[in-house]
Amino acid sequence: MRAVVDTNVSFGALMDQNSAPGRVLQAWRDGRFVLVLSPPMLSELRGVLRWHKGVRQFLAEVEAQAEIVDPPQVVNISTISPGDNRVVEAAVAAGADYVVTNDRALLALREFESIPIVTPSRFLRILNEAASKPSAATSGHTTEGSEGSGDGP
Repeated sequence: MRAVVDTNVSFGALMDQNSAPGRVLQAWRDGRFVLVLSPPMLSELRGVLRWHKGVRQFLAEVEAQAEIVDPPQVVNISTISPGDNRVVEAAVAAGADYVVTNDRALLALREFESIPIVTPSRFLRILNEAASKPSAATSGHTTEGSEGSGDGP
């Protein structure tokens, strides 16, 4: 399973490793999904997180282990910010199975080009469901349960 994880999720993970964003990043570290980023997303991650303790190690980990894609297609959805458009571009370029975010504008889209946009909590449930059904395909998209806010159940 491949997922583009928005910078706001990475930030939340560093703030609280026990939160849903923290558990998403731990799931990546445990090899439960492939983290996909684009160069603009990596730059944003460096800029937003540069002050946080432990960021150097996290960035080194991301740079060494995440899949970095260079989107050939520019996405310009007028209802989301330019940074959020970069997230969508990376997802399309990577053929990602999910976009994981806490951004309300992105979540309001629910999906883009058949790629579900879900909260960290929803993504954790998807990972757990996939783990409990080892013979089931883990790349099937489902927008059922895409949520419009935060870390709710």
